[in-house]
Amino acid sequence: MEQWTKRWSGFALPAGALCALLHTGAGAHPDVDELRAAHSREVERRADDPDIRLQQAHIERLARSFDAALVSLAKAEELGANPTDAAVVRAQVYLDAGWPGIAKVHLDRVLTAHPDLAHVRRLRGRANRELGAHEAAARDFRAAIIGMSAPSPDDVFEYRDALLAAGKPKAARDALDFGAERIGPVSSLQLSAVDLALQIGDHDDAIRRMDALLARNPKNPRWVAKRGDILERAGRTEEARSAYTSALELLAAKPRHRRGPRIAELERTVRSSLATSEQRKEKP
Repeated sequence: MEQWTKRWSGFALPAGALCALLHTGAGAHPDVDELRAAHSREVERRADDPDIRLQQAHIERLARSFDAALVSLAKAEELGANPTDAAVVRAQVYLDAGWPGIAKVHLDRVLTAHPDLAHVRRLRGRANRELGAHEAAARDFRAAIIGMSAPSPDDVFEYRDALLAAGKPKAARDALDFGAERIGPVSSLQLSAVDLALQIGDHDDAIRRMDALLARNPKNPRWVAKRGDILERAGRTEEARSAYTSALELLAAKPRHRRGPRIAELERTVRSSLATSEQRKEKP
């Protein structure tokens, strides 16, 4: 993918559009009509440039004009486009068009010749996911994360989701830890790992993970309250009530101008949880 960005860097799309074009899914870019209009003028100027035709195929894919994308792709190949680039574009078109089996055939061929292309691994992972081959998808997503210079949390979540779809919640939790090793202690990954620890009934692990989060941000009332919920589920009711009380104190300390609807809703939820815990305490 990086090689396409370098080769097409001279194309006069609106600022930031090229990066979005190469990394978004079909129909996901809000300015696809603007991209089409800009590109049609560029095609007139550089009609014999195979990279421009490949880019045209990408734009038609984003617009979900899949037949037009394949026509542009055929023209790019006729003009001498890089065969690997063309194969990946074709796979993207077929995947977005709902033909993951055909997409996978093209991606298999690319990866046989170039097994270290991380973006192609990720794309094949998506094809495998659509085919219901969730363990194979997980392997591809993991290989993609390893090969990426800067994987994102979304890449890790795709890996997690493939393992969950394969019925492996413990492995999915491990996948989040693996992702955190690559990209750092991102809270969204850690919170997801907490939820998976609860799903498999490992309350101690969930509490340990919440403690690690709170070590970085001890004044986050939502996290303190979540820790209380976990302690309550683990049967550690006294500690849970203490956590709920701490969360309410943190909420009360917030300035009035920061006490919006979400804070008010959180406060109601925590008060309800504390009241429920107190009622359990009073029962003989």
